[in-house]
Amino acid sequence: KQWYQRRVRVAEGEDFRWYIKAKCSSCGEEPQHFIYVAADESTEVKGGRGTANLVVKCKMCNRENSISVVGGSVKAYTCETGQFQSVVRFECRGMEPTDFSPRTVNYTSKRFTANTIII
Repeated sequence: KQWYQRRVRVAEGEDFRWYIKAKCSSCGEEPQHFIYVAADESTEVKGGRGTANLVVKCKMCNRENSISVVGGSVKAYTCETGQFQSVVRFECRGMEPTDFSPRTVNYTSKRFTANTIII
């Protein structure tokens, strides 16, 4: 029986959508639906505080919250170490990611003689 180690390449390009659930840091409200953050999308933050990749207004407390993908933070995930690994970093203002849904996956597959498969 062959055992395979996997390396997953995620987020090829700036248009990759990271589907997350997020709760408001101010009131704790956490909608049950997923929202997405994409590095190629930009929205102005109210009050002239720059731009963010996602700007959301909390339905409970009306606070405007934002999340941006930190440039250069997207990394491939490899199962080789069996340890926790970061694949992306977000700059969060007023909201905290609580869940992730890998809905869109760009991948390639190749077999190696060392019992490694890249997906």
